[in-house]
Amino acid sequence: MDGEEGDLYSSDDVIIIKSKNDSENIIMMIKNITDEDIKILSEIKRNIKPENELKDLDIKIMYKVKDRKASLEFEVKDKSNIKVNVFDKTGKSNFSDEQKGFSGIYNNNIDLTKGEYYIQISMDKKTATKKLTIK
Repeated sequence: MDGEEGDLYSSDDVIIIKSKNDSENIIMMIKNITDEDIKILSEIKRNIKPENELKDLDIKIMYKVKDRKASLEFEVKDKSNIKVNVFDKTGKSNFSDEQKGFSGIYNNNIDLTKGEYYIQISMDKKTATKKLTIK
């Protein structure tokens, strides 16, 4: 894909905001996109910066086939407002958790079946996203 960092591409219902590295594109699904939607997304793209990424977060995910649960664990060293979202490849939310002023080991078991999922963890103003495929 050609273009500069932060470029906005649209094709019917799919919006792609290009980051520095093509493997880190942000894909948003929007039904019946309007000119106003495109204007809003153009404003959002200006806020996508590498300094907003959580890079040093050690995320551990273990899936227990028998229980159909994914165990999610990571450590929060300094008190932070955290938000954990798990959604499938269609964008449907499967899990959401928000905790204010959290520090310590975060551990949660999440009910998941076969499929592709994205686990998004936000701490204050930084975010990390990991992909999980269950076969």
